[in-house]
Amino acid sequence: MTRWVIKCAQCGMERELDVGFDLSGLRYNVYLYCPRCRMNTMHRVMGYYDPYTKQYIKVNQADVSASNINEFD
Repeated sequence: MTRWVIKCAQCGMERELDVGFDLSGLRYNVYLYCPRCRMNTMHRVMGYYDPYTKQYIKVNQADVSASNINEFD
């Protein structure tokens, strides 16, 4: 399991999301329920905790820029 740090795009609340798959395949955006907004909102992945080194790894935002997105992905 990987603990991802996500941030709500509407209210800015940060929290952890513990899932068993890589969120980079979703282009680092996840649509989830936000307890502060009390509705489903877009969440941006900020980084993750590496299970081997126990360190926080920040996601490189340059890797997910619009220029790198293929319209057929």
